[in-house]
Amino acid sequence: MPVSEERQALHLRRKAKKIEEVEPCLKSKLDFFHSYHNLSKALEMRKVRPASDAHLAYLQCIEKEHMSPTPVGIIHSSRVPETTVNVPFAFIGDRLASALSEGMKHTKHLECVNLRGNRLSRDSSRKIIKRLPLNSLTSLDMTGNRFGMQAVNSLLQVLESGALRTLHLENCQLTTADLEKLFQSATLSKTLTELNLAKNNLGEEAGKLLGHFLMYTSTLKSLDIHWNCIRASGATQLFQGLKENSRLEVLDVSWNVMDSHDVYGLSASLANALELDDHLKHLDLSFNYLSKEQCTVIAKGLSENHTLLGMHVIGNYAMYDARGYLQPADVCLTEEANYFHRILAGRKPKGQNCWLCDGWVEVEFRYQGLAAPPLFLHLEIDNYQPELMEQHGGIHILKRVLPIGTQHFFFTSKDELEISGAYAVIKLNPASQFTVTYWPGHIQTLSLSKMQVSDLQGTLCTLERRLDTEPRTPHAYSPPLVPKEKVPWSLPISLFQPYKFDTEQLIEDCFEFDWNLSRCGKLVKDAKEAVAFKETLRKAYKHM
Repeated sequence: MPVSEERQALHLRRKAKKIEEVEPCLKSKLDFFHSYHNLSKALEMRKVRPASDAHLAYLQCIEKEHMSPTPVGIIHSSRVPETTVNVPFAFIGDRLASALSEGMKHTKHLECVNLRGNRLSRDSSRKIIKRLPLNSLTSLDMTGNRFGMQAVNSLLQVLESGALRTLHLENCQLTTADLEKLFQSATLSKTLTELNLAKNNLGEEAGKLLGHFLMYTSTLKSLDIHWNCIRASGATQLFQGLKENSRLEVLDVSWNVMDSHDVYGLSASLANALELDDHLKHLDLSFNYLSKEQCTVIAKGLSENHTLLGMHVIGNYAMYDARGYLQPADVCLTEEANYFHRILAGRKPKGQNCWLCDGWVEVEFRYQGLAAPPLFLHLEIDNYQPELMEQHGGIHILKRVLPIGTQHFFFTSKDELEISGAYAVIKLNPASQFTVTYWPGHIQTLSLSKMQVSDLQGTLCTLERRLDTEPRTPHAYSPPLVPKEKVPWSLPISLFQPYKFDTEQLIEDCFEFDWNLSRCGKLVKDAKEAVAFKETLRKAYKHM
């Protein structure tokens, strides 16, 4: 087939595919307008044959309010299930929202409602939530719409119904009073697993409420509370609640600018929570400007945690390394402050050594050869510092979680390079020198003219999948203790070395000293007898 005909055929196939994608949606809209123009006939038919029709209820409200017919929300194509209302960023306004709520009232088995970014008023939010089904709704997204106490009261009934699993109330102008009311029902919910309260500027009092909520919720797995001005004391109470929680897996507390003076023991409360927690897998602490001293305390608690798979600390005086350790730093890294990343939605942060966001994989390194143990693996991502490989029979094995792509590495045994036939070898020209620490006190500078390379592939790290490799599990080598030579005991090397032995002169000096302090000379009046008495005492003095 000529090139021009082939291109034309490809163009026609693409055009046909677009028509197939657009046609269902277009047909749904045409059906909607047809229903609107024949509304009176449809209503008459419903009197004869009663039925619950969301379309008709919606259209009837539009006609009553003299609005132009707008096919939003409850008008579906074949690709969108009828159990879903999806109207994001449509700016539908209060009047259309009222009609939409009337249509939702007649929607059977409604499961998912997404109205984010419509800037609804408090009254419109209340009307819509009041019309939501209590027994079937599993997901509600009201991000970017204003909320009030009345809307919260209506939402409590949805929470208490026992079906809602996902709730997004980001940037809804919530207050601490709204939050307190919301948590009364959310704490008792047996189904709520995901809650988003970000960008509500809740303040420090919210930290206390959130801490109490985390203590008692038994189902929540994901919590997003970034950009809420939860500072020192509030953050401390929040982390104290986290310590008592046994279900939460993902927590975003970024951009809260927590106090760097640590008057309330914020770092200690977070360190204790991380040390005791065995469920949290993903944590975002970005841009809270925690000091180096605070990060040092947090790092100590984190080192005892082996379940947290990813931690984001940019915007604090620390960095997170490839093995999952928190390394305090003298500078606060803020070069990405102009990019807004989120671990739960939108653009995920990259290049921060997060096993989850960066899509790292579990890789098994193997060495089978004549090298004598201990055998060490030196990875490029660790700056070629050694890690001890485990020996199983005649094979040395080490599993690590690493980013997908090319990784340079080499093996050493007894400070000498070892080559594995399982991996490609590359030459270094000129030779490179690496200073490595095998164990405290044993530092070597290796000069290498070649190393090995591999394109890493393995098991992807996710929240749901449990890997064999746990973070912060060091594979360090401890050399065998060399027994010290036993030296025979002798006085010059003992504790008694400064002891002074008795001599005739020392005894004489001591006698004269004691005689002068005593009154023995006054007991004998006769001079000759006194001299004889003194001499008698002198002879017996050293035995006294």
